[in-house]
Amino acid sequence: MRLTPTLGPTVFLFLMASLSLATAAQSPQAEAIERFEVFANGEAGYHTIRIPALVVTPEGSVLAFAEGRKDSSRDETDTDLIYRRSTDGGETWSDIQIIHRAAGGEGKIGNPVPIVDRKAGHVVLLFTRDSGEAVFRTIGRQDGQTWSEPVEITETFNGFDYDMKRMATGPGHSIQMQSGRLVAPIYVSNMSVHAVRQINDDREKVRKRPATYRAGVI
Repeated sequence: MRLTPTLGPTVFLFLMASLSLATAAQSPQAEAIERFEVFANGEAGYHTIRIPALVVTPEGSVLAFAEGRKDSSRDETDTDLIYRRSTDGGETWSDIQIIHRAAGGEGKIGNPVPIVDRKAGHVVLLFTRDSGEAVFRTIGRQDGQTWSEPVEITETFNGFDYDMKRMATGPGHSIQMQSGRLVAPIYVSNMSVHAVRQINDDREKVRKRPATYRAGVI
């Protein structure tokens, strides 16, 4: 099964029966596409749902993350970090659940970056508060059903040789290398955007200072 999230007024998940796009182009049977609505604007009281990310857990469940923007589509609006879970390959989905919300419900929690840690058997989720004022990490266990109390890891980014005014995780996805190391894309900015590679060796904590690259290099 090929799972492909797309962006638009509504976020959809496409389940394709082909093993590759080349096969799909050659096989008439592979042209059939089932379309499932995962997040829709206006759902669960959210004005706009944006910035989707999708992973499959080691147990095979599909987790879809997004920002639930409350009052408008603008980046500055109050925002919850939300997700849905499917245990049948995307056929059905749980109700929208909140992973984290700002104190009092006022503030932006977003930029989800999920990483499936197959060696540890859980999902690491990075996210930010108030457009990069702080960066956090939470861990999803029990096949994505429970999430640990978020831990702030902002200090990981201290010590850069420029005046950092903004940072954000992803948005998007990360990878796990064969060694078990987790690699997450993060950008920081002093009004001249840089891309940052964050490396975490022990998977439970973030210790190493990231390597920094000019935008477009990664």
